[in-house]
Amino acid sequence: MSPQYEPMDPANQSLADALSLSLRILKGIMICMVLLFLGSGIFMVEKDEVALVLRLGKVTGTKADQVLKPGLHWSMPFPISEVIRIPIASKNLLIKDFWYYEPPEGQSLHKTKIPPLLNPELDGYCLTGDNNIVHFIWQLEYRIEDPYLYIRNQKSPELLLRNVLGHYIVRTIASFSVNDVLLKRTDELRKIVQEKAQKELNQLESGLQIVKLETPAYIPARQVQESFESVTQATTERNQKITAAQSYKTQILNKAKGEYAKLITNARNQSLATEKSAESDASYFEQLVEEYQLYPQIFAQRHHQRMIERISGKIREIFVLTSSAKERDIQIRLNRNPELNKIKLSQEENK
Repeated sequence: MSPQYEPMDPANQSLADALSLSLRILKGIMICMVLLFLGSGIFMVEKDEVALVLRLGKVTGTKADQVLKPGLHWSMPFPISEVIRIPIASKNLLIKDFWYYEPPEGQSLHKTKIPPLLNPELDGYCLTGDNNIVHFIWQLEYRIEDPYLYIRNQKSPELLLRNVLGHYIVRTIASFSVNDVLLKRTDELRKIVQEKAQKELNQLESGLQIVKLETPAYIPARQVQESFESVTQATTERNQKITAAQSYKTQILNKAKGEYAKLITNARNQSLATEKSAESDASYFEQLVEEYQLYPQIFAQRHHQRMIERISGKIREIFVLTSSAKERDIQIRLNRNPELNKIKLSQEENK
């Protein structure tokens, strides 16, 4: 038999209804607060950054998915979790630790003149392997390659980069001569410094990657810069003259080789023609010898006749004298019209 409850008076009933309504409102408020709390864990990673989530001070996720790429993500709200945003765009760092002191703008002209000596407290410089002084400005472009290592090990990346690069800049320049540093092997110098610095950064697990290393400005010590430029100009002029001389030498040699080849070709052609002519004459002579051995008298008569015909072909005028002309006054006029003979000879040669 179920217990019987006595009905409450109106005052108590009103109080019970108010308490029930308050509890329902409080429950709704708590549900909304929980939803708002959980919704506050939604965050957006922009396209030029990545993110890591720290939960109770440790990076969440495995190595494959701990780096959150651009897009919409969710994690437990603060203070349970913390989102660390890391920019992935390349950054630039200008290193002027090895450049001479430049006074601020607006100082008087006499203070900006080149001092006779370096001031080690103000001027930066490097020593080359042949005990010369050079000034350099280095331009570094870098990016965060490994966000996890970067967050775990780095507090001041620019300070680390300055220290590592400065160390290898000094050591590398000390192994080069001043001419190699400023004129001949500047690109090689930059490459060596970048490779050694990157190797050191990898060993330190910095998570940083050197993208590009440039030297926008480099000069010898300002006190001797004018003399150095004079030597450089003289060297350039010397190299230009050597290049011009080598070009002229090459031109002359090519011309001589061409003439030599032409002479060799002509000589070979003439040699072949002479050999063929000699072979032809030898063959003809052998034929004449055979004819002479077979019929000597007939050969002599034919040969005599051929010689008469060959000689007769060159005779311009023939004079026949008989014995009946003893008492006559004989006059032989040779070459009576030289111009006419020249015309005849010219016509025959043209034929």
